[in-house]
Order: sequence, then structure tokens, then C-alpha cells
Amino acid sequence: MDTAVRTAIERQNPWWQEKKYPTGIPRLSQYPDISLYLPLPEILVLQGARRSGKSTLVYQIIDAIIKTNVPAKSILYLNLDEPILNANGTEPGFLMEIIEQYRVEHGGLRYLCLDEVQHSPHWAATVKILYDTAPDIKSVITGSNSLVVEHEMSLLLSGRYLAVRIYPLNFGEFLTFTGKKNLTTTEKTYLARKFLRYGGFPRVVLEENEQVKDAILRQYYETIYLKDIISPRLIRSTQDLISLLYICLSQVGSIISFQRLAGSLNISADTVKEYIGYAEDAYLLHTIRRFDFSAHQQQSHGKKIYCADTGLINSVSYAFSDNIGHILENLVCTTLLSRHSPVWYHKDRYECDFIVTNQGKPVQAIQVCSSVKDEATRKREIRGLIEAIAQYHLSKGIIITLEEEGREVVGDVLIEFIPLAEWLLTSND
Repeated sequence: MDTAVRTAIERQNPWWQEKKYPTGIPRLSQYPDISLYLPLPEILVLQGARRSGKSTLVYQIIDAIIKTNVPAKSILYLNLDEPILNANGTEPGFLMEIIEQYRVEHGGLRYLCLDEVQHSPHWAATVKILYDTAPDIKSVITGSNSLVVEHEMSLLLSGRYLAVRIYPLNFGEFLTFTGKKNLTTTEKTYLARKFLRYGGFPRVVLEENEQVKDAILRQYYETIYLKDIISPRLIRSTQDLISLLYICLSQVGSIISFQRLAGSLNISADTVKEYIGYAEDAYLLHTIRRFDFSAHQQQSHGKKIYCADTGLINSVSYAFSDNIGHILENLVCTTLLSRHSPVWYHKDRYECDFIVTNQGKPVQAIQVCSSVKDEATRKREIRGLIEAIAQYHLSKGIIITLEEEGREVVGDVLIEFIPLAEWLLTSND
């Protein structure tokens, strides 16, 4: 191991010298599966978009381990995005050489933490060897590209790992990070709008200057499409990809047509499908399907598209105030997904924004609308909700608004109008 590599590794592991390291604001309680999986022999995998807090969660895991009196030098952390490690990462034995030399020099290695593993083509083979030959070592890895990480896991690590999806901050965490407590209803509504506007990336939430927030979000967006979409692949036209992503961010909540998008960009529908898949692999976009009890029918209809974070939409694509209804719908979708809810949309004569299922059975119908004060809007939203409720034999439905609340009985169906802030704070239930 040369001096530059050794220096980089020592810098990445400050707990060896009892130095401070960035554990940030505690989030482990939001991910109980991490505490559940950590004592188990399986490899713990944290997946999610860049800058969503995976590395900080690894530091919090390390801090929790050290507090159980595990020797600090029993924990080896390697951020594979580090230039010196990245540059050597193509060598098949590079990672294993570091690990083996560390074991020789320091004895009992108990925890190996590999951050941003998509930067090393041999990470999975290395972790597999350790899992099979050194069962006393627990591996914790993070990745920001599901195509790279999941392909390698399914190929080499099948049956050897447990995965946890990491999302940007939810609204409850947002309030914690900003130090807000004992809020009035008016304050919650105001802060929910701020959360809608700038999203939940931890660094952005902690930044007070709004101009800087937007600059950071634009930089995140560019890093995701450059490092996690374009860099790992041979993209035929990077400008076509960038244009398509911009269109998708401008149409969140819409049912997309590959053919129409292809026509607007003068590329093939297969290319559109391929590029959107790349954005999903990088956790930039989410798509949901129309619910149907037939799997074949589910596949035959268009998908609705959403972005991983509302702050990215607002900073990259269009004015927040002009499209607040779509932004609101996007936030509800990502919140549902972060709660591990299988999420769909309903479309028959009318449309209902979200159908939540449990074991393949619809259990909740949700509409999203910034305001239902306009009578025509109110009727439209209720109409789609009632159709979904009747079709899936539910007894009630929810309409999430920015600040309006109330109840209405239509026939024998209860419709609840729930303000966004209240729904976000109770959506764990």
C-alpha cells in the first residue's frame, strides 16, 4: 500500500485517533431495519440518491458501534469516491490488498464500511470473498446507482445481503433539522410550503440562504446525471438525455407516453424508455403503474412519473408557484414510497392519484389537490376518488390539500380532506 493510499485511508477513519467525524443529526431511528440487520451476518446495503444522507448514516452506525465498546480500529471505512481509491479501483486485487494489509497491521477487523461502491468494479467480488471466508467481519456498503449495485448483488451476493432504501428527509426530520418545535397550525402550513419548495436533502435543509439552496440543488442534479447516469454508460446523445430529464421534471404527476416524448425529441421510443430507466437506476426519477389485478394489464398502460425530491424540480424545471399542485402530488408520492407502501394510480373513466396496496390488495385511495375551494375542482377530485373507492371496495378516501380540512359523506362513502402538514406528520400510521 503506497503512502498516498495510506494517507487517504487514515483521513477517512478519524475515529482511529479519537478525532471528531461528521455524524450529523441522528436519523437511525427513521430506519429501524438498519438496527435490525446490523447484528446479522448478512451484508447491509444502503441504497439511495446521492446526497440523501447515506454516508452520514454510515458514520452514525460507526458511532453506535464504538459506543458498544468495540475498538475503533476494528472498523475500516473506505469511501470509494475518493480520487486515489477511485484511480486504483480498476485493479482486481486493490480493495482486498487494503483489507488484508489492514488485518495484518491492526488485527481484528470486525466492520468493513464501503461507501459509494459503484466506483469500484470489483467491490462485490471482494465483499463476497470476505463474507464466505471471514464470517467475523460485517460489511456495510452504500451505493447511488441501482443498476450497478443491484446487478452485482444479484450476480455475486444473492442470499448474502439485506438492503435498506435511504430517502431524503421526511417532513418530521425536516422540522428536527431546522429546530422547529411546538408549532401552531399556521406555522406547520408555512413550513410545509418551505419543505415543498426546497425538498429534503439534508445539506439544503440546513442552508439558510435561499439562493444558495437553489445553487446546491442544481449542482446535485448535474452531479446525478453526470456521475450516475452518463458516466457509467455510453450515452448516444447526452443532450437528448438532458432534454428528456428536463421534460420529465416539468411533467411530474403526468402519465407519460414514450412515443410522444420520442416525437418531441426526435429520438426513438426505445431510447426514451432506456433513458428514463437510467434515471430510475440513479434514484432521480420514480415511476408508478396503473393498478390492475392483472399483472399483464398493469404492464400495458402508461406510467406516471415523479422526481426523487421536490427541491430538484423547483430549482431545475419551473416556477414553484405556477405548479404547486404537481409539486404537492410529487411530495405525496415520495412520502408514500419512503413508507415502503406499494403505490399505484387509478385510471378508468376518471383518475385517482394514488392507490396504496397491502399484499396486492388496495387499502387506500388518495387524491392530491392544492385547493378544493373551486366547486368544479372539488367535484372532479371527488368523482375520481369515488370511482376508485367503488372499484376496490373501500369505505373511505382521502384528499390531501395545502391547508383545507374537513369531511364530506357522498352516498355511504366518507371523504376526508387533510392538510398537507398534518398528513405528512401522521403518514407513518
